[in-house]
Amino acid sequence: MLEQRLHETGAIHGALSPHARERLAALYTVESDLSFAHQRPTKYFWRELEQLLNDDGVLGPGGLDAYTVQRLLEPVALVTRSFARVRGYSVGPLVKMAKGWAHLSSESHRLDLGFVGDSLYDTLYSAQQPRTKVDTHSEGVSSGLFVEYHRPFGMQWQADAFSSALVSDGAKTVSFSSALSAAWAIADRWQWNGILRHDASAPGQPGDRKVDHWTFNAVTSLNYFFEDSWAFQVGYQHQQAHTSWNFYRTDTYTLGVSYQFAGWLDAPGLFAPMRLQPPSQ
Repeated sequence: MLEQRLHETGAIHGALSPHARERLAALYTVESDLSFAHQRPTKYFWRELEQLLNDDGVLGPGGLDAYTVQRLLEPVALVTRSFARVRGYSVGPLVKMAKGWAHLSSESHRLDLGFVGDSLYDTLYSAQQPRTKVDTHSEGVSSGLFVEYHRPFGMQWQADAFSSALVSDGAKTVSFSSALSAAWAIADRWQWNGILRHDASAPGQPGDRKVDHWTFNAVTSLNYFFEDSWAFQVGYQHQQAHTSWNFYRTDTYTLGVSYQFAGWLDAPGLFAPMRLQPPSQ
């Protein structure tokens, strides 16, 4: 889209080289992160973009004039806040380390008061249960494999999938997780998200192992974005959980306003300045 608009305004002549397109993709990938290196990052982004086009030998003598810049800044879609346009797949090893602490403290007292009308006639104080404290500690390491897949469908849809299988230390438990999510940029300021997730665990020894606990979650939300980081959201969540001793199902409806805090952090001198590198590096 960027190259097409540059041709429309006459800012470039000829087609971009494959290397230049890769550098453009890298530049847009880190565009939102330039604020970590600069307080006013926009001018640095456009300077990098203009230099990139000049290095490729396609930039005209007039450079990027005001009309061209404003044309490039016009949104491809009318949605004010979009979702990540991730594409491709990944397969590899996965290691999960978990550590937990729990503290339980309890104590009980009982006092019975008897009234006739508004007059107190009897008081009974029962024996109390002394305070008890219980501390537990758990830790474990699981390892296995994961696979994930991401694909955008046109300019308005994005689909993502993830699945993993883990075996705990000592092969005492095998756990499985799968998730599928989709996002739809419906129209100006409107966006829909949906997530399906399934988790299961199977304890026991190999050959005598069966699933004794699984959960299923379905979450969907419809968002309307106000100015900047404010959004109005209506959502629904369906959850099921099955174990060897019980089963429960819950349905939750949400209605609210959210605020995104991203972008508040700015620490000049603390973060190393960002420098764009060729994709091969």
